[in-house]
This record gives sequence, structure tokens and C-alpha cells, in this order.
Amino acid sequence: MTYPGAGAAAPSRHTFERVAAVVGEAGALLLATTGAVDAVLGVSRELSSVGFLAWNTVDVLAFCGLLTGLAGLARSRAAGAGLLPGIGLTTAFLGIGAFVAVSLMTYADQQAPDRLNAVPITLTAVGMLLTGLAVVRAGHWQGWQRYMPLVCGLYAGVVELPGYLLLRDTAAFEILVVGNWLTWVALNVGLWLATPAHTTTRRE
Repeated sequence: MTYPGAGAAAPSRHTFERVAAVVGEAGALLLATTGAVDAVLGVSRELSSVGFLAWNTVDVLAFCGLLTGLAGLARSRAAGAGLLPGIGLTTAFLGIGAFVAVSLMTYADQQAPDRLNAVPITLTAVGMLLTGLAVVRAGHWQGWQRYMPLVCGLYAGVVELPGYLLLRDTAAFEILVVGNWLTWVALNVGLWLATPAHTTTRRE
């Protein structure tokens, strides 16, 4: 991945993208793991107050990891420039940021996700759909990675949101949520693979 006029600034950009991809992947894996455990064992419903605080703190940190990965995607310029990627990425940031906000509310009200998660799910779905369309249109990424932002948006909008509306607070919905976070794992792996470890671009 090279950018016109990148020159000596390109290596630091690539370093940020690769670090962001690792942090984003870790956050998504953490959310998928806790979701799977909760779906099978119902752990979050059985925790003590201290245990719930720790569990929820893991979620907050994981969502912050997703924000970092999303920042890497934005900085990669994979979506190109213009109104479509601008609106898409902004909306996606608002969606993941809303997940952080709901998780913080959960410290005071454990039922907050059941009432409020439609907002972050919808924002993230719309944002990633627009971003995904922009990435496909721009064509900077090749192979399966090119379609992962779009897959994230489609899964959130077509699978996770209806699941939330119909199946919330059930093990079945937790399994759907795990699937959602696995698409984000793949997205961040794609960001890593699409970002060179170094660049040979030179100023003429």
C-alpha cells in the first residue's frame, strides 16, 4: 500500500495501522470469547458484584480496542476519500463509541445493554455498510480483505440487529453476537495483511 507523496512519513503510518490491527483484533477476540462463555454458561448473570465489575471492565477495554482498530482502518485510506467514506467511518466510530458508553452505563445499571444496544448496533451497521461500500469502490485492498468492512456492516444490520430485537437476553442472541465479533476479528486480520511492514517509497 503506497500513497502519493508519502515519503518518510509512510513507515510511521504503516506502523500505526499494524499496531491498531493487533489491538483491534485483540478487542474483537476478547468480545467473542466472553460472549461465547456467556452464551454457554450464562456467566454474567451469576457473577458477584465485584465479578460483574471486572467482567464489564473487560468489555469496556475490548470496545476501546475496536475503536483503535477502526482508527487503523481510517488511517489506511482503504476507503478512499470523499463523502461516502467520511460519513461511513464517522458513523462507525459513533457506533463503537456508543458501545463504550452503554458499557460504562452498565456499571450503574446492569440492564442498560438490554434497553440501549439497538443504538450502537444500528450506528455500527450503517457506518460499516457505508465504509464497506467505499472500500470496495476504492479498490486499494485486494482479495477477501476488500470485502470485510462490508461483511461487518451486513452482519450487524441483517443478523445482529434483528436478533437483538427478537432474541435479546437469550443464549441464541449471544451466539449471534459472537458471530458479529468474529467478523471484526477477520476485519483486523485483513487490515494487518493489507498493510506492509515497511515501504520502499522514496521522494524524487
